[in-house]
Amino acid sequence: MEENRKYPRVRTGYQVRLTHRQHGYWVGSVANMSEGGIFVAELRTSEFTLGLEIDAAILGEGWDKGLPALRMKVIRIEEKGIALAFVEPDYPLWDSGKLSESTQSPNQ
Repeated sequence: MEENRKYPRVRTGYQVRLTHRQHGYWVGSVANMSEGGIFVAELRTSEFTLGLEIDAAILGEGWDKGLPALRMKVIRIEEKGIALAFVEPDYPLWDSGKLSESTQSPNQ
């Protein structure tokens, strides 16, 4: 099988709560994560379809509980788990213009 991954993977010990407004929720283990998404194991993969968008909240010690759930999409389904990719938000998460203004010295 050809390797198509863009980002290196990091193994984790986190759990994840996946939520869908019509289908309810599932809890699984994050087998690995990267800048592009996560692979979730230990759940019933037959309950997922390609393209399904869900909210994912990472659970575990050392993870900020105040972070909101992240919007993700099912991109691969295997017997041992599902691959989820981050969905780009419909709005900017920050205003890069304000960020650059705030980092400039008042004397510039």
